[in-house]
Amino acid sequence: MFKMYTVYDIKSEVFSPPALHPARGEAIRAMSDAVNSDPKTATIAAHPEDFTLYEIATFDQRTGELVV
Repeated sequence: MFKMYTVYDIKSEVFSPPALHPARGEAIRAMSDAVNSDPKTATIAAHPEDFTLYEIATFDQRTGELVV
């Protein structure tokens, strides 16, 4: 079972393509890594206040079921 996450950019008013993570903590770590990366090469690091992480669904890879 995976959780599906997206990041919303308040300035451009768009969501990122969804990403799958097996645990909420892993998604939070990925977001934290992005925020703490090089601000010269990562927009999210240069403007972390503009981005919000959302859990949007659950995906069961055995059945293909997507629950929003």
